[in-house]
Amino acid sequence: KKFTKFLNDLNEKNFYIKHPRAKLKDNFNNKKITNIISKKIAEDYIIDNLFTKYNKINLYSFPVSTVQINLEKFKQINNILILTENLPQRARDGMKIIKKYSKVFI
Repeated sequence: KKFTKFLNDLNEKNFYIKHPRAKLKDNFNNKKITNIISKKIAEDYIIDNLFTKYNKINLYSFPVSTVQINLEKFKQINNILILTENLPQRARDGMKIIKKYSKVFI
């Protein structure tokens, strides 16, 4: 419920880029989200399709996405971690690497 409220409060154009191994039917069902179906990995899709349209891209992730790590060198990217109360240890360990990212608590 908290995550749905968070999504509904977003005012920007929002995209969900599936992981390449995700099943075709795995869509994000929210009216504020545009599902992207691409054979490209997220990094390539963002560079090829979104960099030309947007000056700033807020890249949200449940900790920690390699997409964020791979794109952190680009000035257009604003990395934001979505933190929840029940993060697994693996996520906590990954967060140590990227302490500089913005954080959203839900």
